[in-house]
Amino acid sequence: MPAPRSSTLAHLLLLVALVFGLGLLVLNLLALAPALDRSLANLIGSVLLALSIAPAVWLWLRRAEKACATDESALLLRNSELTQSMVQLQRLRQALDRHSTVVVTDPSGLITEVNDGFCAISGYTRAELLGQSTRLLNSGHHPKEFFHDLWATIRDGRIWHGEIRNRRKDGTLYWRDTIIVPIFETSGRITSYIAFGYDTTARREQDEALNRLALVAQKTTNMVVITDPAGLILWVNEGFNRITGYTLAEVLGRKPGAVLQGPDTDYATVARIHTAIASGQAIDCELLNYTKDQRSYWLQLRIDPVHDEAGTLTHFIAIESDITRIRADRELLLEASSLLAAAGHLARLGHWRIELPGRKVFWSEIIYAIHEVPPDTPISLEECILYFHPGDNALIRAALQSAIEQGLPYDLELRI
Repeated sequence: MPAPRSSTLAHLLLLVALVFGLGLLVLNLLALAPALDRSLANLIGSVLLALSIAPAVWLWLRRAEKACATDESALLLRNSELTQSMVQLQRLRQALDRHSTVVVTDPSGLITEVNDGFCAISGYTRAELLGQSTRLLNSGHHPKEFFHDLWATIRDGRIWHGEIRNRRKDGTLYWRDTIIVPIFETSGRITSYIAFGYDTTARREQDEALNRLALVAQKTTNMVVITDPAGLILWVNEGFNRITGYTLAEVLGRKPGAVLQGPDTDYATVARIHTAIASGQAIDCELLNYTKDQRSYWLQLRIDPVHDEAGTLTHFIAIESDITRIRADRELLLEASSLLAAAGHLARLGHWRIELPGRKVFWSEIIYAIHEVPPDTPISLEECILYFHPGDNALIRAALQSAIEQGLPYDLELRI
């Protein structure tokens, strides 16, 4: 183990004292021998003097060597720190180029520096931008008051933050969320402005599309309900309020079924809805619900799940149409069809009907028998026409078109 630094210094001082004492002793002996050559005496004195100061010189050199070594280590450490800082700055610049835009201007608004990110979003090269006014990017979207407020803020030495719609070199428009920071010299005078920003075009376009959809949903005559993944109501439109009598404040955070279902609601259908929601699936069904004043109504219900870009379920959207009158008309039609079928059996007359929303065709038992088709076989409208003689197909199509579009009756004799 090395000796302590104070012990080493004491040993050196003791050695100096011994050498110096030895020198004094030799000089005294020489004084007693005058016959000895004086030149030899001088030589011996010089040697002894050199020996006496040698330890001090060695100590000074050792300390100097250690000081140099310390300085060199500090320099190496400083160089290492600077290298790490340069690497970090390079990575920061790469991050800024990839995700942000940077523009530096002089106090008058002339561009003095831009980063790669700004060149990419604007479509201009660095050479085309340097020395140009920021007015080069003006899209004409903002009023003069917008830029007056911007310049008044930063010339006052304050930071400005907002969204700016600029124009690319190719004429297309884009949005930037921008922060402009004034840079001061020691005297307090503003020397430049630095604008940091990132592209918000996609988000703005999505917001505009959502606003349009919200307007459509708000003004449609159908009911629109948006829920969270658990089925709790987040939003309803005016159609929902008009038909059910409930406001958004009254149903917010509640499940639609808890508010709207009643004693005659088909709970087998409700169970199907719950299963679809629990599994994140779409469902289409008819359901009897109740208004705030307990008036029943039938609705055609379509529920669709909404997922984000990662595929995570975020919402359900339900579009509901009041089909109370349609259901009533359908029941009357079924009752009339039953009476017609009974009369047909007695008179051996067949009949068929078309449901216009889906162009579905329904044949009576007599029609199936006339065309020798197994009962309850699904028949499309086109297939129905083709069961008649080819020479009568055009006549049937014209009569059906007039009946569907204009409500005109027809009476035809057709071949089969």
